[in-house]
Amino acid sequence: MIKLDILKNFTVNSASIEEAIFAAENMQALAAGYEKRKLEIPEWIANKLDEVEAYINVQVMAERKASLKKLKMRRSTLATAEEKRIDLDKQISELEGMGVN
Repeated sequence: MIKLDILKNFTVNSASIEEAIFAAENMQALAAGYEKRKLEIPEWIANKLDEVEAYINVQVMAERKASLKKLKMRRSTLATAEEKRIDLDKQISELEGMGVN
């Protein structure tokens, strides 16, 4: 198990997603240990866990957005010439509707 002082000093600034998930899991286990014994969870655990979970959520969303972008790019390469023309016509119409000539 990870050392307690490492958890206390863990910062998400330079952490990888793997390190953040590992730290979060250990903090959750520690918090569960306090709850099991009906002890108040130390404030540093709750605060640090919130910080790490927020970081993980941002990283996960960024990975999903990147994946979606790649999938859309792959999909666009598979489009037929007619689908590409329709898409371009739509984009042109949108820009012209915004007053761009």
